Amino acid sequence: MKLVCNVVINGIETTKVLTTVDTMDQGRLVQTKPGIGKPFLMFAGLPGSVIAADFEGAPIVSASIAENNTAIQAMLNDPEPYLARLTFA
Repeated sequence: MKLVCNVVINGIETTKVLTTVDTMDQGRLVQTKPGIGKPFLMFAGLPGSVIAADFEGAPIVSASIAENNTAIQAMLNDPEPYLARLTFA
């Protein structure tokens, strides 16, 4: 799985692609990275290297693991609208 989110590195917010283990509870994972209240995108795979992401309208990490998993499943079921938010190198 590929988690696209903003993380803070040396005080600078940066868009990153994090590889996650498919068997993990992704809804719980997103509560840690990027964190509750932060936007994120999740994909089974990506067609290239992501250099930017538009998170407007993206799912927001919830305190509810079930809500996060529902949002993730929706992205996995229909990734095209979410892929369109990414800029690839």
